[in-house]
Amino acid sequence: MYSSKKAKGYHGEQLAIDHFLQEGFSLVEQNYTIVGGELDVIMKNDQTRLFVEVKVVDSITSLGDFIGKRKISSLQKTIFHFLNEQSASTLEVELAVVFIHHHAIYHIYYYEN
Repeated sequence: MYSSKKAKGYHGEQLAIDHFLQEGFSLVEQNYTIVGGELDVIMKNDQTRLFVEVKVVDSITSLGDFIGKRKISSLQKTIFHFLNEQSASTLEVELAVVFIHHHAIYHIYYYEN
């Protein structure tokens, strides 16, 4: 299977990147980190900046348990930091949570603006 939890995460991130590349996005950055937060993947197209949180899960019984209010708050803080740093506030912003199960994308939840 995977040699480590980190390898498992990188594999999941690559699956998400490949999916969004096929959707017409380009990769901006991977593993953008600030104190108190990390964005797994940042993608863009002409009008949208897409921030992607990747969750590699062993079970799919309750996907909502994998991303709570605290995690959403951390993601928002990190997104705002990135946008301010890049002066990219005029673009549409989306957050996608990609769930990977058995080496494939199982489901994608989108949060807009």
